[in-house]
Amino acid sequence: MDKTREQKGIGVSGDFTDVVFLSDKMDLPVEIRRLFRQKKLTYRLLPLAGYQTIHIRPDLIGTVVIDAEGMNMSENPELGRIMESLERDNIGTILLTQPVRQPNKSISLAT
Repeated sequence: MDKTREQKGIGVSGDFTDVVFLSDKMDLPVEIRRLFRQKKLTYRLLPLAGYQTIHIRPDLIGTVVIDAEGMNMSENPELGRIMESLERDNIGTILLTQPVRQPNKSISLAT
């Protein structure tokens, strides 16, 4: 069973999602997908514009990873609004600004 599912709203099924990956890209980086599978984390890929669906049920989200690689944050005020919104919902956020070459074997995500 593939644990990556794009859906209209987080929490629609009522299942807890360990990690939501927000990105302007169509696919998760291979290294990130491998890390999630090794750690047996449930995850969803959403477009950056889809961050609003997280607010439907923030209690069903563990952590949000925002892929900001290649973005000029000073020219993208939307990114700041996304992060502020996630903070208001008490959702842990990780901002990726550089490509992940090889994940650290001792990394852990608090959920």
